[in-house]
Amino acid sequence: MLSAGRPAEAIEPLKRAIELEPHSVSAYNILGQALAGVGRVEAAVQSFRVAVQIDQGYAIAHVNLGIALEQLGRLEEAIRSFDQALALSPSLVGAWVGRGTVLVRRRCFESALDSFEEALRLRPGDATLRLHKISALLALERPADALRCADEALSIRNDLAAAHSAKAGALRMLHRHAAALPCLDQALQLDPANLEAWCNRGVLMGEMGNIDAAVRSYRRALELAPDYIQAWTRLLASLIPAVPASAEEAQAGRDAFDAELSARERVAPGRALSADQALAAAQQTLFYLSYQEECNLNLLGRFRRPLAERLADFLRGPRPDVAVHSAEPQPFRVGFVSAHVFDHSVYTAILAGWLRGLGRARFELSIFSVGTKDDVETQHARQSVDRFETGVRSVPDWARLIHDRALNALIFPEIGMNDVTLGLATLRLCPNQLAGWGHPETSGLPTIDLFLSADRLEPPDAQQYYCERLVRLPNLGVHYEPHRVPSSPADLAALGRHSGPIFLCAGVPFKYAPQYDRIFVEIARRLGPCRFLFFQHDKFELSRRLLQRISRAFQVAGLDPIRHLASIPWQSRACFFGLLRSADVYLDTIGFSGFNTLMQAVECRLPCVTFEGRFLRGRLGSGILRHLGLDELVATDVDGYIGLATRLAASPTYRATIREKLDLAASKAYGDETAVDALAGILLERSA
Repeated sequence: MLSAGRPAEAIEPLKRAIELEPHSVSAYNILGQALAGVGRVEAAVQSFRVAVQIDQGYAIAHVNLGIALEQLGRLEEAIRSFDQALALSPSLVGAWVGRGTVLVRRRCFESALDSFEEALRLRPGDATLRLHKISALLALERPADALRCADEALSIRNDLAAAHSAKAGALRMLHRHAAALPCLDQALQLDPANLEAWCNRGVLMGEMGNIDAAVRSYRRALELAPDYIQAWTRLLASLIPAVPASAEEAQAGRDAFDAELSARERVAPGRALSADQALAAAQQTLFYLSYQEECNLNLLGRFRRPLAERLADFLRGPRPDVAVHSAEPQPFRVGFVSAHVFDHSVYTAILAGWLRGLGRARFELSIFSVGTKDDVETQHARQSVDRFETGVRSVPDWARLIHDRALNALIFPEIGMNDVTLGLATLRLCPNQLAGWGHPETSGLPTIDLFLSADRLEPPDAQQYYCERLVRLPNLGVHYEPHRVPSSPADLAALGRHSGPIFLCAGVPFKYAPQYDRIFVEIARRLGPCRFLFFQHDKFELSRRLLQRISRAFQVAGLDPIRHLASIPWQSRACFFGLLRSADVYLDTIGFSGFNTLMQAVECRLPCVTFEGRFLRGRLGSGILRHLGLDELVATDVDGYIGLATRLAASPTYRATIREKLDLAASKAYGDETAVDALAGILLERSA
């Protein structure tokens, strides 16, 4: 009956068989399989345990026990069971696969890959085993290897829907979206109920700019599985276009987001989430929402607050008190959680200086580096703290590690740019939890107590935009150091230097809101020959859409976009500094300005044009220039921005004057100890 797919009918006969033969290892093992088959996994675990107690050498029962424990989320026990099975029988393919599957859940992808490769060594002609290997390769950001593995699987079995879907995932990671779409469609033709393929199709269509098709894909997944929370959160995120074609499309997306959230709120009381579902939903960053120049407190709070409340008891039990057995005064323990502990804007602008300024004399510092990148800045960070934890872990594993460290304060330099960081910020891991402005937006979370911003960066009425208590650290709120890198010479002639001034437009594509496209058009109309230099994002489709949209604005105005718009690959820092030192004007983005880029422009004495926006994220550049006493470079309306950019570009004398002023004022931007001293005071005050 079990082999016929009727596990429920097999349970009672198996129990009677065990009554007749109480030491039958085989009967207990098969009973466990039957119980697992009807969803009684806890009972299955007990049956498998009896089997291995009767015969410790019965390897297959150890495998089945591991599978059941993995289903219950008891991952450490599952690993031990698979290891026991492999110690008894190293050629058990199921044990290697089970071990790898658990390691994937624990985000130990390198070790998981080793397990899957061992399984393939034992069974090289198995196409399905390659699917496990592909998942690990994609997690390790090795898409070319994953693509080769997918093609191998399809050469063995071309009717394997999951292999077509996996191939699409590799092609998407290689930015070959047009080639990925037919693979997903083939997967869905073979398996129309494949939830993962529908969601992957939604992601792909969203990245290709077809929001309607993305939403249809997610809705199909939800029709098949109404409780598939990842499909709903991805649907919600997809409603906000990364690079909207127009201001109307941006607003329509926001309205649809609000409506979808409202619809979910109406059914939420009757659809309680499990802890696993809530944690999965909590990791949705809703990244592009912050690039709309609107207050997002209401939307973020409505989405995130219920998830934090559902997860309030995720970590049960008291925190360990590391000072209980010590008569000596204990240092104030501060932890930092970030996925960007490397040469990244968050680390450069915020974390590096805070680590330098806080120092280990006053605090015991810990870093929980939840990302995967490691470079020379990572090594500097490692040397700056008492404890440095890294590696690929699941959110629950990170949460237990941080919770058990018994910190006095936990700081998230950014919340909203990384899924693991966001999942951890949703939990209460420490009595005092603070957010920095690495992602300059309220978290919307009741688990974050303070938002660390800066006096120069916030408008007077800023508190109304935060659920956290807003703290305005002095000046720019950071201890920033110049890069002092040599620059490579820039070949501006190749960019059209002969045809007028060069404007550097160094923002990522999603920082350019469509309502401000007319700025470029009007500057070009007033100046005549000039060039706007943009930089290609690694998601090339986003850059293509941006240039296409701005080009349309030029064409509508009767101007030739080819004469004015240029796009080049992303540059190394030395090459970028060469451009900063050779261009005429830097145009800061409006609505979501740049901090590091503007600091680099100041370091290179490049005249800048900034706009003072409504929110923190739109005042980063203007805050820097006001701090330096260069208010004349800050526009407060669009016409002022256009006028300032035109004046700087048209007047070499005025540019020279601004360069002199930058030269005199630049040092004020660097090495500010007052902000970090203020942060130290706030931290110590919280412990009083």
